[in-house]
Amino acid sequence: MLALVACLSCAAYLHWRWGSRAGSDPRGPLALGLLAFGVLLIGSSVEAYSYFIGRADIIAQRGTPDGFEAAKQLRWGGQLSVSLLWSTYAGLLTFAGFRFKIRPLRVAGLILFGITLAKAVLVDISELRQFYRIVALLSLGLVLLGVAWAYQRITRQGETR
Repeated sequence: MLALVACLSCAAYLHWRWGSRAGSDPRGPLALGLLAFGVLLIGSSVEAYSYFIGRADIIAQRGTPDGFEAAKQLRWGGQLSVSLLWSTYAGLLTFAGFRFKIRPLRVAGLILFGITLAKAVLVDISELRQFYRIVALLSLGLVLLGVAWAYQRITRQGETR
């Protein structure tokens, strides 16, 4: 997976470096870069989740009641690690989009963030008890307010320049 990401990234760089001289389509390097990012996202998500599932399967094979509960917690931890990974990637994409003034990166980051939120609400929070579910949704709402505030602030700063 990392070799494929490296090859796609190199292709994007070379296309950007030499393609701009030849007058080729400027969206080519962006498409290759986003494809490399997608491969990295999917590959690292599978790796993170399979790590937790593998450990959960080993613990569940012991057959003890405590083992089943620990395996269930590890499976939930795998889901949570994927959500955290996606949130990190979404933040990096959005930041890069603002930093380099590339709108498709910002949009891709916001879309990934939306997918992550849907996953968190529909999958991750369903495993929590009522009190923790309330705390998690409240925290999620505060994070959304912070992201919306920062997005509007950065957008307005860009308009005034």
